[in-house]
Amino acid sequence: MSAAHLTLLKPAPAPSPLRLAVDAFLLSREAMRCTPKTLEAYRYALGNFLEYLSAQGVADPQGITPQHIRAFLVALQRRGLKDTTQHLHARCLKTWLRWLVEEGELPENPMRRVQMPRLEKRMPPPFTPEEVRRLLEACDRRTPKGLRDYALVLALLDSGLRAAELCALRLRDVDMRTGLVTVLGRGGSRGKRAWGTRHGQPSCATWARGGN
Repeated sequence: MSAAHLTLLKPAPAPSPLRLAVDAFLLSREAMRCTPKTLEAYRYALGNFLEYLSAQGVADPQGITPQHIRAFLVALQRRGLKDTTQHLHARCLKTWLRWLVEEGELPENPMRRVQMPRLEKRMPPPFTPEEVRRLLEACDRRTPKGLRDYALVLALLDSGLRAAELCALRLRDVDMRTGLVTVLGRGGSRGKRAWGTRHGQPSCATWARGGN
C-alpha cells in the first residue's frame, strides 16, 4: 500500500471537548423542537465563540472564564457588529453555559458574572398620513367587524397603546365620559391612559353601541 493510500486512511482528529459540548447542546435544542432559525443562531454564535476560544488555547468548557466571555464580546464590538448581533451572541452563550451546569459539565456558570451587552433604544418610525389612510380604508365600516377594526385602529393611533394593551381592554376599562382607559401594564400594574377625543373615542362609542 502506497504512502498516499495510508494518508487517505488516516483517521480524522477527535473533536475537542468544547466541540462535543456544543454538539450535545444543539442536539438537546433540536430534541426540544427549536425552530431552524433558532438552531442556526446557536450554531452561528457558539461557532464564533469556539473559534475565539481555540485561538486562546482553551479546549475544554471548564477552562472558560468570565474574562474570556468579556473579551469575546469586546472583540465583536470592535469588529463593528450591530448591538443586536452582540446581544444574540451573549444570549446564546448564556443559554449554552447554563445548560452545561444543568448537565453537570460545569460547577458554575461563568456567564453569571458577565453583564449583558446594552441594546440601543430604538423608536419605530411613525405612520405616514398615507399609511394611516390605507389602514382606515381597509376597514369596511358597513359591517360590524369593519366598524370594530376602524375603531381599534383609531384608538391605537390616538392613544399610543400597544396592541397587546388594547387587546386586553374590556368595556369596563373604558370611560367614555372622560376619555380615559385603564390599562393593565407589566407586572399586573394598572394605570390610566387618555386616548384622545377627536376620533378614537367617538368611533369606539359607536362600535360599542352596535353601530347605531
